[in-house]
Amino acid sequence: MAAPGPGFGCSGPGSGKRAVTGTPGTSAAGTPGAPGAVLRQQPPALCRRPASAGRTAAERGRARSIRRGLAGLLVAALLGGCGTMRELPDISELDRKRAIEEIGDAGNAPQPSRHEADQNRQMVMAAATRLGAAAAPVCAQAGRADCSFDVQFRTADTFNAYAMGKNRIVMFDGFVRVLESEDECAAVMAHEMGHHIADHIGKGQTNAAIGGTISMVLVTALQAAMGAYGGYASSGDIQRNLRDAQKLGEGIGALSFS
Repeated sequence: MAAPGPGFGCSGPGSGKRAVTGTPGTSAAGTPGAPGAVLRQQPPALCRRPASAGRTAAERGRARSIRRGLAGLLVAALLGGCGTMRELPDISELDRKRAIEEIGDAGNAPQPSRHEADQNRQMVMAAATRLGAAAAPVCAQAGRADCSFDVQFRTADTFNAYAMGKNRIVMFDGFVRVLESEDECAAVMAHEMGHHIADHIGKGQTNAAIGGTISMVLVTALQAAMGAYGGYASSGDIQRNLRDAQKLGEGIGALSFS
């Protein structure tokens, strides 16, 4: 694997796939994916890149839109544990229009280099390691015995991150590329873990109303799905599922960032 470039720091090995396991009541560190293992939490912000390294204007604009949503989510995670239901923050009509335009411009972005993809893979896997152990008490509270997550990084230039069957979480390079740090990556991943812990996937409630992207971070930051994919604003079941997943994801994030 190529070493991180100047201004980009990331510790630990990187791979395209990692199983992370958290077991309630255990504190010893273990091997990723081993039964009963708990991964030792790492200090925050292990991976960080320069704010505009190798990005087009469209990507920088899209990153700003995502960051507005992530900021609220990270603050909620840092303050988590009070058990209150959090509503989506308001986003202005101007921000919404800009986000839609930026998504449309993304098709003109150049393909990422292999070197950059390796850096992004490192960031995803570092976030997965942090969150593996942090998820354990949330799983225990939800009465979920299986608290292992199959986190995968895919090099496709796809602006997406999603949860799917068998506790799998997929992060695409096209999405990770606009994130600034491991903390932001972990915020997205914690939300996707929340979908699994709440069993929305097992119940067939994968949020088709907002297309392939089921991350609340994207809904919060861009608000484009309400008009682009239809049904989201009027579907009470989907909104409840998303809020449940956000609440559980915030619980994981609060433990990881504390």
